[in-house]
Amino acid sequence: MHRAPPTARSGADSPPRRAHTVGFRMPPDASAPVRTTGELEERLRRRLRVTSVIWACATAVIAATAVATRVEELRADPVTFWTEPPLPGVLLLVSLLTAGVVWSLSPRRRLGLARLRAIEWLGVGMTAAFFAVNQTRALGSMLPELLGKPMELGVAQGAPWGTLIVAYGVLIPSSLRHAAGRTAVIAACAFVPELLLLPGADGPVRGVASYLALKTIMIGVMSALALYGSYRIEALGQDAEAARELGQYLLRRMLGEGGMGRVYLAEHRFLRRPCAVKLIRADQAGDEAALARFEREVQSAAGLTHPNTVQIYDYGQSEDGTFYFAMEYLPGVSLDDLVERHGPLEPARAVRVLAQLCGALHEAHARGLVHRDLKPGNVMLCERGGVQDVAKLLDFGLVGALQADAAADPRITQAGMIMGTPAFMSPEQCMGDADVTPASDIYSVGALGYFLLTGAAPFSGCGAVQTIVAHVNRTPRPITELRPDVPAALSDVIARCLAKQPSERFADAASLERALVHALGPTDRAEDGRRW
Repeated sequence: MHRAPPTARSGADSPPRRAHTVGFRMPPDASAPVRTTGELEERLRRRLRVTSVIWACATAVIAATAVATRVEELRADPVTFWTEPPLPGVLLLVSLLTAGVVWSLSPRRRLGLARLRAIEWLGVGMTAAFFAVNQTRALGSMLPELLGKPMELGVAQGAPWGTLIVAYGVLIPSSLRHAAGRTAVIAACAFVPELLLLPGADGPVRGVASYLALKTIMIGVMSALALYGSYRIEALGQDAEAARELGQYLLRRMLGEGGMGRVYLAEHRFLRRPCAVKLIRADQAGDEAALARFEREVQSAAGLTHPNTVQIYDYGQSEDGTFYFAMEYLPGVSLDDLVERHGPLEPARAVRVLAQLCGALHEAHARGLVHRDLKPGNVMLCERGGVQDVAKLLDFGLVGALQADAAADPRITQAGMIMGTPAFMSPEQCMGDADVTPASDIYSVGALGYFLLTGAAPFSGCGAVQTIVAHVNRTPRPITELRPDVPAALSDVIARCLAKQPSERFADAASLERALVHALGPTDRAEDGRRW
């Protein structure tokens, strides 16, 4: 269920907050756990495969044990391999057939729900038939013993059927109605040996009432346990799925954790589209300022359409109050990881990445937004639509608006509060200036470019406080001193971005993009992402 998040402001004079309109909206009851045919098919396939493996191994072990303990008898009369309980020949054949079923249930084969149910019922039928034949032959020789030990025989004959009923009830996912039908069929088959043998017995068999009563009680108790176990397992499975759901998104695994919250790989339940879902951290769930920043992050990024800005799909709040938004999943590598693994980038590749970021920032700045947290970890390189080395700008979690109405809420960005990543912050950010301008992002682009070309931030190797002081007072070493192969024009562009005074930097992101491109020679400009 999607609900608009509560406003971060409080008090009677707070203006109403406009409800967000990002993404589609489902009816209120759509948040209830829904199991699609594909999910049920996959769960049934896995359970059938596990059951088949267990049954194939069990029958093979029983057959091998029967042969090992009756070697002399089998040599004297090989026919008993197929005719005498526990029918080792039949067990071996069943084991081989079940191994074939295991192969047919491979994840690479799409059988469909109907075929999987047919395999389930085929397994029930074959197993019940084997039990019935085996017990019919065994019971024929045991009828005289009913006189002396009817209760022991009742338990012994009922136990295999009870085990079969419980195994299917626990291992095979089913609705309560389906499990009851399956249990009833197996329980009915359990009395086939008695129906075949007792009516043809010579005279009344003493002890038969006690025998049947014990067998019935055994099967009845096991059936009740199987039905309850099947119901509870199904209910717990639905609870577990519901616990991993947010609206119509099913969380798969955690991808990472940032200052605002965790990011999970998720999948839309109906569209089957992979996406990344970001949740606000639990320890900030009661912080109105954090909630305001979280909501602003979504609303800011959702209005951006540049191909180098991460796309926002949806946004909402779960029934337990968890805030989340879904964005495009970007399988790739962050600039942080790229430089750590492979070292500094070639100048042409660094310019290609920075130019893409300038395009994304130009759109954001034109809408009155400042990112505030440009850093290597917030830029992903990935392949999109067959194009390599596509840069995606992430995490508008610290985004600030330039409009007067946004600045009116001090909870979002308070004067004197330092927000950002010290190694890539502008001097005005370092001094706690709440009224940062797009020039702050220009500085951060310069710091990011310095990192890509040298493998280190402009001021590295010192603590956060020293780094902040350095951004305000020191000038970083020229890139050409650290890497002579970098064109001097490109080094000068980065140095201008890192000017202490905002007025000395590039006027806007578009101007910076043009300067970056012109700093390279004609050959380098023609490079594309496939080279790297």
